[in-house]
Amino acid sequence: MITRWLLLFLLITLATGFRYKGGYRKGSYKKYGVGRPSYNKKVPSYGKKVPAYGNSYGNKYVYSKKPVRLIPRCTTSKTWVDIVVVGPDGAGCANALVYYVDDSIMRKVHTDYNGKSKVLISGCKISLIVTAKDVQPAYKTHTLYNCKGDTEQIVIQQYTKCNYKVYFYNINDYYNGGDLVNCVWTSHDGSSSGEKQTGTGVAVAYKSPLCVNWEYVADSDTGSLKVIGTAQSSTEIFLLHVTRQDTAVAVNIPPLVKDKYCYLVCFNVWQKGYAYSGLYYISNPQVLSTDGADDVYLHEDGNCFWFDDLDKDKDYVIATQFEGKDGTYLEGNAQVVDSHGRCNTEEIPYASYTAYHWWRVWCICKGNKDAKKLKAVNDGGFDAGNSYYLDPYVCDSVCNPGASPS
Repeated sequence: MITRWLLLFLLITLATGFRYKGGYRKGSYKKYGVGRPSYNKKVPSYGKKVPAYGNSYGNKYVYSKKPVRLIPRCTTSKTWVDIVVVGPDGAGCANALVYYVDDSIMRKVHTDYNGKSKVLISGCKISLIVTAKDVQPAYKTHTLYNCKGDTEQIVIQQYTKCNYKVYFYNINDYYNGGDLVNCVWTSHDGSSSGEKQTGTGVAVAYKSPLCVNWEYVADSDTGSLKVIGTAQSSTEIFLLHVTRQDTAVAVNIPPLVKDKYCYLVCFNVWQKGYAYSGLYYISNPQVLSTDGADDVYLHEDGNCFWFDDLDKDKDYVIATQFEGKDGTYLEGNAQVVDSHGRCNTEEIPYASYTAYHWWRVWCICKGNKDAKKLKAVNDGGFDAGNSYYLDPYVCDSVCNPGASPS
């Protein structure tokens, strides 16, 4: 009996040893495609091909070489913002009042003596309104999506405070608008000190007026405002020069002229008190010789016209009518530019306009081609005439002082 149990034990021991030696110890893992992983190998770097576990199936995972897209920091934590307010002179604007709005609430702070203030905001966008003494309010919106650290700096430029608006109009681009305007302006306040203000500005026709300073003294003719510049749509310059202050002023943007010309004449004229609503259109402009025989051919475009042929032995008058109603008061000026870029301006008479009356602006003496030498008629109002007849003889006395009219 004992012998049988001993033989059975020996058989089981031999069988177990055979399976362990030939199976598990010598490749039973590989047989089933598992393999024995090594824990001593270095971890491969990103961007290289890395064998996958179970590589006997023939598959390999590849790490992408594209950078991982990080979530903007401002979406998960607050951000410190350094607000720097710079005055018109480039120095820090002390004690400026800053209103700011983030994702939580509106708050206000004051800048220190260096024009700086530091605030902690929530979210990825901040809107600011900055006010200070003797400067224009400034508005700015700033996003923080590209902020990599915990602090962002925002610089806000302040400009001299203004009290007057200049509207620009491009008659040929009425429906589209958006004509970019660059200009320089100068004003005198009309006081005994004759204080002068200057500035540069950018505006958009029909959309955003230029804001300037003009401290005008009532019932004084010594104050003046001059605006000169160019627009994106034209290489011709515009020039506004007025001495009477209205609620605002309007400027006509000249067309792009490709023809040869001696003079380009444009009118910056609006109905008193309505500069914001547009220009007053000219009607039936003329350049006529004083003998009535030479009616110069004009190229017309909107509130401008240009011409070239002049007889050097004749005198001419430049005049126009307006598409206006009786009793309308007009404001503004006429401007003229010659082929060499020389300019001249004349302010419209301050008088009630009657339909079909003429504004006789300048006299061209002996075919002169220098805009600065044009002589203003200055007859104090509008010539009656009629819708067809223009009296040019006024230029006989203007061009030839002391001579009797023809």
